[in-house]
Amino acid sequence: MDESLSTVSIEQRLCRIRGEYLEMSGLRLTSAQAQRLLALDQETCLQLLESLTRERFLSRHADGTYVRHSQITLTDR
Repeated sequence: MDESLSTVSIEQRLCRIRGEYLEMSGLRLTSAQAQRLLALDQETCLQLLESLTRERFLSRHADGTYVRHSQITLTDR
């Protein structure tokens, strides 16, 4: 049962991050800023951001900020 609880918790957190980025057009957050906004520890926050990067919801910009992948322009790459 613990395994399903942790899976739900991870999915809920991923949904929250997606929601923040969908709600706030143009949102750009560093890992530290995302930690504060989402009240997460450093390791968890980074794992979630990287997970969303792997699924191409987010992209990591050269300056270390995470932005919605669909908002990346040619000059950002």
